[in-house]
Formats: sequence, structure tokens, C-alpha cells
Amino acid sequence: MFLYGINSMSDALQKAAGEKMKKVLSFLTKNPIMGALAGALVTAVPQLP
Repeated sequence: MFLYGINSMSDALQKAAGEKMKKVLSFLTKNPIMGALAGALVTAVPQLP
């Protein structure tokens, strides 16, 4: 069930953001520290009430 939810969320994000999201994430993940911060932000956002 958990993996299904992750897969569904991934598909929805890809459809919603498209190429712009890919460009932003590509830019943010070039540096490992920025990649870690971007990952923490992406993880925290869906958990907001």
C-alpha cells in the first residue's frame, strides 16, 4: 500500500509540474548539500496540515 501511494504521488507530481519541475530539481541537486535540502523540503511539504 505504501509503495502504491509513493508511485501515485510521483506520477501526479510529474504530470502537474512537468519540465519546469525537472529543471528546478536538476539545478538544486547538482550540489549535494542543496540536494539534501531539496529532499528535506520535498519530504516536508506533503506532511503539512
